[in-house]
Formats: sequence, structure tokens, C-alpha cells
Amino acid sequence: MLFSRINLQSVLIRERNLQQGLLNEVYDLIFESVLEEKELLKRLRSDPTGEVTVLKKEAEPASCRLPSSGLLSAWEVAATTDENDEKLVFSQDEIKRICIRYRLRFLDSVFFKGDYPYEVLLRIKSFEKKYHTKVEHFKIIAPDHSFHLENINRDPLLFAKLNDDRYYLIHKWGSDLAWHKRFTLWPLQNLKTFLITILAISALLVLIIPSSVMNGVVPDSEVYLRGWLIIHIFIGLSAMSVWAGLTFNRTLSNMKWESRYYNS
Repeated sequence: MLFSRINLQSVLIRERNLQQGLLNEVYDLIFESVLEEKELLKRLRSDPTGEVTVLKKEAEPASCRLPSSGLLSAWEVAATTDENDEKLVFSQDEIKRICIRYRLRFLDSVFFKGDYPYEVLLRIKSFEKKYHTKVEHFKIIAPDHSFHLENINRDPLLFAKLNDDRYYLIHKWGSDLAWHKRFTLWPLQNLKTFLITILAISALLVLIIPSSVMNGVVPDSEVYLRGWLIIHIFIGLSAMSVWAGLTFNRTLSNMKWESRYYNS
């Protein structure tokens, strides 16, 4: 009653129960979040199934439903997101060109040996909630050593696989590639760039030889002698490069960008 005496013991018990109820709700939310994040890490560390499956959810908006195949397409991403999200969808050919240009690998996340920052988990949860999906296939762009326990936290990019050979960029972390990579890695992109580089080095080595030396060896035949030297130096450097590649398990970027083996 309003004017009844106050029983402090009862008041303390009610206050304790109220506080305990609030704490239990907080603990439940934290526990649910921890379980969800552990499940996300398990998916990142597991062999992919190659699918994006629909989460069971009632009253799902028709505009957010996935097709009967259960795969989220790049068109649906573009149709249901803002312009910034649409820019995060990349084709496999675009990814391949970048990997070859900067000598990177594009592998399933199960092969990544580094630690995932907490922001990665938040971005995945946000993506899945936005599209009512559960991503089962993640892929990562990173340098070779990111998959082999050496300097494992440099410039990775995490992708979610869509259904039409396209990939949604979930998150990027770590440092950017050094500016000189676009020049120093160009010779290793493919066989054509490799041979052009060797030919350029051969020509440069011959051209720095003074004309007085060339004429002293074969008078009045400097041009032919330089051409002969370029060809033979080119052959020698090519042979040495092939030997070094076979010996130290090195190959061209266009042959290894999707390979999971270090000696491929």
C-alpha cells in the first residue's frame, strides 16, 4: 500500500533482482555475440562449400530474398545497395589481373595463416544481416608469405563469393603495397614481360660498352658485334633464369595466382 511501512529487506531484494535481470540480459547478448563470432571464425577456417545460403527468417522482405539457387548475385547486390557497396563487387578477371600485376595469391580463406582483426567479423555480420544470407565461401588476396607463416599480417583483402564468378570485398586490413611494386614485379607477370625484361637488360649491358672497346675487337663491325652480344647475353640470362626458377621453386605470377602450393 502507498502508506504502508517500508521493508528495507524487501526493497533490497527487489533492487537486486532488477539489477540481476539487467545483467543477465547483457550476459545473454554478449554470449550470443561470442557464439556468433566463433561460428564466423570457424567458417573462415573451414573448407568452403561454395554456396551462400539463406538464413531462416520469417517475414523476410521480398526485395531481399535470394533466388531459388540460394546464391547471391552481383546484380542483386547492385539492386539492393547504395553506390558505395556496388563498387565493392569485382569480377574474377579483374582480381586475376591485380594478382598477376602485383604477384599476389587469391586463395580460400582456410589457407590464410594470419589473425583476423575484429573489424572483419563486424563487416561479415553486417553484410549477412543486410542481405539475409550466410556466406560459406570466403577468399583472400594476399602476398605469398601471408599463406606461409611469414609476415602474415600484410595487406590482405577478404572477399565473399557470389554466384557469377564475382566477389564482394568484405574488408581490407594491414598496410598498402609499396609504390615500387608496380615496377619491380612487372617482369614476373607472365612470359612476355619476363622475356622483354631479359632482352632489355641484355641490350643495356651491351650498350654501356664504349665504342672504342668494340672497334678495338672488330674494327668497323660495331653494330653487328653489339647485336651478336645482345643475342648471346639474352640466351645466357634466359638459361640462368630458368635454372634459378626451377632450383628455388619460383614461377611467373599468371601461373600461381590461384595456386595453393608454394612450389607451383
